[in-house]
Amino acid sequence: MSGTPKNDAFQAIENQVCSQRLFSMHGAYAPEVMKWLGMVKAGVRTFDDYCQYEPRAIARLEQKDQEQQALLVQRGIEDEWVPYAEALRAASQSRTPSCPSHMMLDSGAFTAWNASASVTLDEVKSAYSRFLTEADGLFEEIWLINLDVIPGEKDRDPTPQEFQTAIQESDRNLAALSAEFGDCVLPVFHQGEGQQRLLDVVNQAKGYLCLSPNNKKPEGERWRWAQLARTALHDLACNVQTHGLATTGNDMIREAHLMSGDSAAWNEHGFYGAVDLVEDETYPQDKFNLVKLENGELDRAGEHIVERSRLRYRGYHIGVEMDDYDLKSQSKMISNDRNVSFLPKRKREWVRAKVESYFPWTLALTDQRARSLICMGELRTFAESFEWRPPGVRQYDGAGKVLLPPFSEVVRTYPTQEDRARFLSDQIYDGRL
Repeated sequence: MSGTPKNDAFQAIENQVCSQRLFSMHGAYAPEVMKWLGMVKAGVRTFDDYCQYEPRAIARLEQKDQEQQALLVQRGIEDEWVPYAEALRAASQSRTPSCPSHMMLDSGAFTAWNASASVTLDEVKSAYSRFLTEADGLFEEIWLINLDVIPGEKDRDPTPQEFQTAIQESDRNLAALSAEFGDCVLPVFHQGEGQQRLLDVVNQAKGYLCLSPNNKKPEGERWRWAQLARTALHDLACNVQTHGLATTGNDMIREAHLMSGDSAAWNEHGFYGAVDLVEDETYPQDKFNLVKLENGELDRAGEHIVERSRLRYRGYHIGVEMDDYDLKSQSKMISNDRNVSFLPKRKREWVRAKVESYFPWTLALTDQRARSLICMGELRTFAESFEWRPPGVRQYDGAGKVLLPPFSEVVRTYPTQEDRARFLSDQIYDGRL
């Protein structure tokens, strides 16, 4: 789960819901991250801990009670209001006192690039060092993402020369950060950098690297690229694992075979009035067996359509505190076909029951933080329903016999020269990585 901590009355519950966290150490966000770290060091693990840590918390929540009750009256909602302190205490007590145990820190390179600015290596070194010093012994692991230089500009595609310059600068930054902090620094492979660059990043990685899909491309292209990159690593017979940057879509989690991934979607969706809820999805799928013909070619046999069931998370709009357009960003709210008011009665009851397993209904209707934590909990449930497995292509005949050889099951720290040469000559990857 990425995103800057709010350090508010919900923060202790957020920490209880979330086991793995990514923070950007960009200068605009680092102060709140360090404030969050101070709370963790002080032993804040529950809502009651937070109230002791921040003595003015209850008074602030009582003021918010009055504001939210007035909003319910304005919107004509007659459901009973459960006071903030009571609702948050119950939510916290229903979970084990805890905080995230696995941490990642990001350089803030994308944040700066998105604002047509930059981050210096010294700034990143200082921010990372400060966090690591203060966090000594608090977490099971802390990973640092390289200060990767993003080629081009926000509103246009990079030129080949810009790609090459960005790669060279990224490599210099990786060398400097690795010399400072060791093997916990992760190199980044960007969509569009090509086969040879993937091999170079594998050489840099100490068993773990980041995949960065192109955010300008549709989700389908992004997860298929990540899947192809994972398949390439398996085809190279090396045991490098992958973290996907901004990668928590349904198909990305289901299909790309990433070891880990992050995004701030849980927070953004809650802000815009939605709760993402995990549910069963029925979908059609082609079913067939591959058989080998007398001429040695493969053909599909027994082909028909079957209905399959799989998990997904889906957004339902329940927020009542904002108008149809968010006044800050002018972004359109989630469409009415997902608004809980337009759902069949049974579905409305299901949505409400799921929401109330986290927070009182009226709190989720009127507070984006409550909705965001529901999204966080559901996303964690969805992600943890999958076990990592190496991708590969296996095709079977009707008797279950493998017709085409699988990718190598031999796993090495780094690919052999033979594997590298074969990979570079394989047309399936040419121009697609």
